[in-house]
Amino acid sequence: MRDVERADQWCRTVRERAEEISNRQLFGFCRTHYANVLTVRGAWSDAERELADATADFATAAPGGMPEAELALAEIRRRQGRAEEAQAICLRHSSDLAAQLCLAELAWDRGDVRAAAEFLDRRRRRLPEAVVAADLPGLELAARVHVAAGEREAAQRNTEMLAALASTTPARAAAAFAKGISADPASDEARPALEDALDGWDASGMPFESARARVALARNLEANGRSQDASRELERAAETLAKLGSALEPDAIDRPLARASGAGAGELSAREVEVLRFIADGLSDGEIAERLFLSPHTVHRHVANIRTKLRQPSRAAAAAQAARDGLI
Repeated sequence: MRDVERADQWCRTVRERAEEISNRQLFGFCRTHYANVLTVRGAWSDAERELADATADFATAAPGGMPEAELALAEIRRRQGRAEEAQAICLRHSSDLAAQLCLAELAWDRGDVRAAAEFLDRRRRRLPEAVVAADLPGLELAARVHVAAGEREAAQRNTEMLAALASTTPARAAAAFAKGISADPASDEARPALEDALDGWDASGMPFESARARVALARNLEANGRSQDASRELERAAETLAKLGSALEPDAIDRPLARASGAGAGELSAREVEVLRFIADGLSDGEIAERLFLSPHTVHRHVANIRTKLRQPSRAAAAAQAARDGLI
């Protein structure tokens, strides 16, 4: 639930108990979880030191716990902008649920929305339905993926599921962020929701997430003609990333959302372009649905939107027009 304060308290309690009984295995797990707390709080150097100690504890008492420590390090590397290192770690443990979530985030970071969706789907297939409904990190990323793919109805469903989990300030911020990016950028809901996300993550001491909210807010402001305000938010996001020691530029955060936040009515979403490519290859709506793990109804809606945007009477004519325009 991203209850950072409560997690910190429990880590300290468990550490005290581990010290009392000199349990190295318990030390290792405690340090790994505490490193996750430090990572979210932006204390990445401290988190790395905890993970180094955790690895030593696991090597002595519980080698099976080492992947957990390694994957916690992968998430730090991802946030630092060291994607290749993070990817290498995750691929060593590719069947691990945490690795699949990190791989989905890495795919998202490089703009590969389809790969991000596939990693998420692979992870979800292994989780009971009740767990999927309570999977805050997975739901948060899924909302971003659906928005980037132009699937706003699915994004709205994810937002509603996140809202149902919003029992902590960070969780409420995540739900507000999902609401902000899934709403029409010109609506009365988008900007206030993104501001609420920023305020919530700021109050929770989660600087990387705060930078993410500032970037989304900047894109919304730019889409609504407020360039000066947008530049101010981007500058503050850049300051936060630099202070954290991240090599990421603000424009690199949630890049697939950039088009979704500022696209005009006649521009195609990333998912619509993907559907167009399959149409050009001769696939039916049902076949496209199977390839993209979507419902036939969703694909049919994408095709209708594509025809409207390209002003073409049929799916074949839309694909031909897109090819002539260099869109596919």
